[in-house]
Amino acid sequence: MAHAARSLELVQGLVASITGRRDVSTLQCNQVIKSLREHNFARTNQFAVQSKLNGLIEKFSVLNRDDLAEALQSRLTRELDSEDKFLPDKLALLLELSDLPYRKVDIGVLEGLTRQEHTPVEELTWAEIIRDDPLDDDIWDVIERGYHSSGDEGASVTADPDSDETPDTTQSSFDIDISAIARAQLIQADDSLLAPAPSSDTLTEYKLVRETLFMLRGLPSDMFTVNRKVKATYISTNAALSLTTQSTMQSLVQRIAHIGSALNFLRFWSTWKQVEPHVRTCQAIVHKLLRRINNDFSTFEFSLIRGTDGVVISMMQLCAFAERQARVFLLLALLVRDAACRSEKPSVAILDKLHDAACTAHLTSDHEALEVFLELLVVSLRTFLRPFSKWCLTGQIDDCESNALIIDNNKDCPLYDVWQGRYSMRSTDGTERTIPAFLEGFADGIFVLGKSKMISNLLTSKQETYSTMKQPDDGQFVNLQHVKDSWIPFAQQFQNGLDNWLATLRRSDDDSLAELLIKDHKLLEHFEAIHRMFLHKDGAAFSCFGESMYQILLSRKRAAQLDDFMLTELARELFSSIDDISTEDISVLVARLDDSDRRIIRLLGTIDLQYKTPWYVANIMQQRHPVVERQIFTLLLQLDIGKRLLVNGLPRRRKCSLGRLSKAQLQLNYLQQCLICFIDTVTMTITTASERLNLALRKELSTVTSLNDMIKAYETYADALSLVAMTQTRLEPVRNAMIDVLLLSEEIVAVKQSIQMSGLTRQTMQVIRAACAGYQEKLLLIITRLHLEASEESGEALEAYADALDACLLDERSRNRRQPALQPSLNSNF
Repeated sequence: MAHAARSLELVQGLVASITGRRDVSTLQCNQVIKSLREHNFARTNQFAVQSKLNGLIEKFSVLNRDDLAEALQSRLTRELDSEDKFLPDKLALLLELSDLPYRKVDIGVLEGLTRQEHTPVEELTWAEIIRDDPLDDDIWDVIERGYHSSGDEGASVTADPDSDETPDTTQSSFDIDISAIARAQLIQADDSLLAPAPSSDTLTEYKLVRETLFMLRGLPSDMFTVNRKVKATYISTNAALSLTTQSTMQSLVQRIAHIGSALNFLRFWSTWKQVEPHVRTCQAIVHKLLRRINNDFSTFEFSLIRGTDGVVISMMQLCAFAERQARVFLLLALLVRDAACRSEKPSVAILDKLHDAACTAHLTSDHEALEVFLELLVVSLRTFLRPFSKWCLTGQIDDCESNALIIDNNKDCPLYDVWQGRYSMRSTDGTERTIPAFLEGFADGIFVLGKSKMISNLLTSKQETYSTMKQPDDGQFVNLQHVKDSWIPFAQQFQNGLDNWLATLRRSDDDSLAELLIKDHKLLEHFEAIHRMFLHKDGAAFSCFGESMYQILLSRKRAAQLDDFMLTELARELFSSIDDISTEDISVLVARLDDSDRRIIRLLGTIDLQYKTPWYVANIMQQRHPVVERQIFTLLLQLDIGKRLLVNGLPRRRKCSLGRLSKAQLQLNYLQQCLICFIDTVTMTITTASERLNLALRKELSTVTSLNDMIKAYETYADALSLVAMTQTRLEPVRNAMIDVLLLSEEIVAVKQSIQMSGLTRQTMQVIRAACAGYQEKLLLIITRLHLEASEESGEALEAYADALDACLLDERSRNRRQPALQPSLNSNF
């Protein structure tokens, strides 16, 4: 009660001093006392802290961080001896502040922090002594000699001790290096001479064999020490047998230690944390093989212990048995060490090295090594190929799964570019390889097979998961007995096995992509419809469109009539009669043209008929809209309108009235006929060649089975079509010359209108002669350019094209020879 009253009194004083109020209620004081009691903390429980530290040491040992465990134990042993009463509180604070020490602590840093720097003690030199006490000082003169000193020999013993001694001037008369004399008298001891002599333990052969068997099975041994950093085994004692020399014993044990180092390295490696599943599978197989050899050593030990007959325990016998049983493990340890420690991509290098080791074992007829390496290679490769099998069977890649070959570039990729834009292959060139070397030849096949399955799923709207679908057996790739008995190289046999595996994945796909495209989605009909719309196949629809364009362009408001919306509606109405054409996907775009050049042929060149093909057709064409077909459509439209202009301007008089025409008018009519012949020749060449190429394209599409083959077939078709339509870059001058020839049709119409209105004038005759000369020159340039551009691949087509245009020349003599005078003009224009 007294303590409570005293606390209440103190709290009242505290509240009064803070708030300035004197009338503080007891209830408020009790609340203050209660809040103060809640902030009282008890002392740290040192036993709980010790328990946590012991658990942390044990955790370090379990996580294979024995270096941290030993460092922590030694530091605790040193610190717990101190009498600091706040040591448990400090340790508890450090435990609260620690964060994953087994992963983030570097033992080298700790050693640097705890290492005490040794400051060498400076030795006293004679120079320092003489500097402090010069030789002429009294300290060097007065020397009290003992009874054993010989310094008083020959001296008078009757000298008066009270008399003053005469100073000795010997030191000042001779220059003597005292430090050199001192160094000559000092001898530095050799520490090795003071070290105890090495002692060798004389062991019985029974104990030596037992310790060796412990070491070979990975158990602790008094005779051998395992270095966990370099994963090597060393001899910890200088042992010798009672009946053999020490050198013989050391050589024998060194051979055993080498085998133990290889086995211990494999044991350590099989417990390392790995990310790649196939490496973990390889670790499991190695662990199984290590258990097998441990059983062999246990059987050997059991035969020595429980032998019914007399058993001779021999270290030589154990060494021979260990070398025979661990021969393959020595090769395997060397292989794994080289792949794990000396390669930039260990997960890929280990498969390559297993394949090379199997090839070497087959070449040397080492059946035991071949069996081990083949088991490791096949099982690990099956795990490595499991994501590839899933990709080939489903056409999908999970987000949580890494694929060494496929990259998902764009999950939101549009359908018309899904074949090229969605997935891509990882680079297999350079130092950073993602797949083994023996699989690089199958990378393209795996990639294409998975993309084909992706397209099939999009066509059928079927999404089947890998876990629910019927999975083909991966198989063993090769048969061990067949490999042993065959003379065929192992690499070739393994490649054949991989071919069979890939063929199995192809056969597991019930729906062929080519059949889906051709039968269910009318792929060939779509290409036929494109040909009918763009390449003059449907003459009625194209003729109606040309007639409508002719009427629009001849009207006075033709500039205003070239409207995108109006032309789009016109094209949709006229081409709606073509089967397999979606009119909603047809559009017409008109580009802007310079107001200074409003000629009809130029205006027609700005019209671009576009058609959005179905997404699977666009993936084959690798473009949303047909490009070459659009260019040919524009050229055919220019040819059609040019011919309409010329035909409507032909003379419609009786034959007898032709004699009334002047020579200039006859020449103009002849030019008109030649232009019509030129237009008909070009139109017929384009339409005939495009029809032949389209038939060849559809025939090839019906025979191929891969979408890549379809893409190649269309690329060949587009290249040949661009050659016929002169849309290639190297033939662009020829196309421009053709447009210049077509522009003459408008000049002829303008000249005839001028003759009808004002008669034949001198200026009109000059225009006619200039038009004839320009036509002759341009046509000769076209023919000559076609002959020059004729190559081995396209020479026959261009030569035939040039021969067909020969008939359109005005001058009969020009058909048999090329005028030399035109050569400078040829070089200047082309």
